[in-house]
Amino acid sequence: MTIRGCLCERNRYWIVLWISLGILILQGVGSYLSKSLALFSDTAHVFGDFTAQLVAIRIADAVYRGIGDEEQLRKRGMWLHAVLLWGAATWVVIEALGRIGHPFTVNTPLMMWVTAIGALGNLAAYLVVRKGEQNVTHLGLSWHVWSDFLQSLAVLATGGLILMTGISTIDLIAAVLLAGYMSWGGFKIVCVGNGAHAHSH
Repeated sequence: MTIRGCLCERNRYWIVLWISLGILILQGVGSYLSKSLALFSDTAHVFGDFTAQLVAIRIADAVYRGIGDEEQLRKRGMWLHAVLLWGAATWVVIEALGRIGHPFTVNTPLMMWVTAIGALGNLAAYLVVRKGEQNVTHLGLSWHVWSDFLQSLAVLATGGLILMTGISTIDLIAAVLLAGYMSWGGFKIVCVGNGAHAHSH
């Protein structure tokens, strides 16, 4: 077994993983209690982040220990990151279709408070992960976390519109738009990853 580099990359991913777990639990409970599908879409994205971080930790550990080909490991992780986003987007769309024709009311204040805390958590996670090595794993994970922060801001804006108009259907429309954003993100990760260096440097 060949030891390569240090465990700095893996340690950063562990920190981000614990932050994401806290956000996932908070937003999971919040989306259920608030009945917000937009917040649920953000939660689905965080779930994708959390799973991607587990994979990133495994890849970083394998690279450190010299187990397997680094480029192939990182490329596989890149594709898994993308698939997780596509899966989360599909999940949200299915939930949205299930709500069509069924009246619902969103607890907007709760939705916005939970989203605001989640946004701060995502920003903190991004500040941790952005310092990592420039490789496919890092680029994919950085995009995951940053896009989730932007998505949280979009959910906050959605809550503001609902408060101003009283129209809960805005939540449904926002959820579908955010699902489209996640799908685009999957393609972006693959495109950027294919144009990036797979190795750490």
